[in-house]
Amino acid sequence: MVIVRFQGGLGNQMFQRAFLESIKKYSNDVRADLSEFNGISYHNGYEISSVFDDKCETAKWSDIAKCANFFQIPHHTVIGSYLNCYFRNMLNSMRKGKYRKPTHIYEDQFLKMTQEEIIGLINRYHLIYLDGWWFEKKIYDSVDLSHIFAFSEVVKDKCKAYKDMIEKTESCSLHIRLGDYVNNSVFGILGMDYYHKAIQYIRNLAPETVFYVFSDDIERAKEQLGETDGFEYVETVDKNDSGVDMYLMSCCKNNIIANSSYSFWGAKLNRNTEKTVVAPERFTSKLRFDIAIDEGWHII
Repeated sequence: MVIVRFQGGLGNQMFQRAFLESIKKYSNDVRADLSEFNGISYHNGYEISSVFDDKCETAKWSDIAKCANFFQIPHHTVIGSYLNCYFRNMLNSMRKGKYRKPTHIYEDQFLKMTQEEIIGLINRYHLIYLDGWWFEKKIYDSVDLSHIFAFSEVVKDKCKAYKDMIEKTESCSLHIRLGDYVNNSVFGILGMDYYHKAIQYIRNLAPETVFYVFSDDIERAKEQLGETDGFEYVETVDKNDSGVDMYLMSCCKNNIIANSSYSFWGAKLNRNTEKTVVAPERFTSKLRFDIAIDEGWHII
């Protein structure tokens, strides 16, 4: 059995789900560790099964405890889940110490392994734990993303009016990530200079563009962007469903994304074969976006 750790918001979960799918070529028993979300509504919790028509096998906590560095306890209560996260983070910081299990494989290790080494590891231990974010494009290039990331009818039904509007215009999504990025030294909020350059780039290609602005703080986005003519600030009916805005982004003809895995996937799932996607140079202060993006996306 191979267990893949899931963590973060919807965009990050999608990278991990795509990675899980890619691992199936090594094992016919690959399962998800969703214990991070039990009892804790981080962002909106685990959303893939509700946003998309997708299900994957879930690992038992007893199996996770056998192969992961984390101290695992049952998650039947909220306090149990919080305690587990505490011990998980504490022991994870000791991962290079003597308590590290050989069955707990981190992303930096895995990416250096050959296919033969991966198969040998699985055959040797029979139960391994894979822990990472899995942003690199080469990881999921072989995966049929349309198969696992097909938006559910429930998501589509929540935003029919906006979708009709988008399809009738020369549309471009524009995502401004605020919320948890405010005062965040790792990610940080993109400056308005990036957005003004991106808007001008799209307008040079399609002067009649209507920009559909998405944000987790739409009022602040209006203030910061300072644009009204040719802009539609999207206020969807259900902010507890991250799939709605992502689906609408994917329906736009073109996309301007933030330094966010969320709008990355909105653009990635855009099926317009002639789409133009504008992306920032960096995803985080240390990580360049070009490890994930498709060839032909425009970097600013």
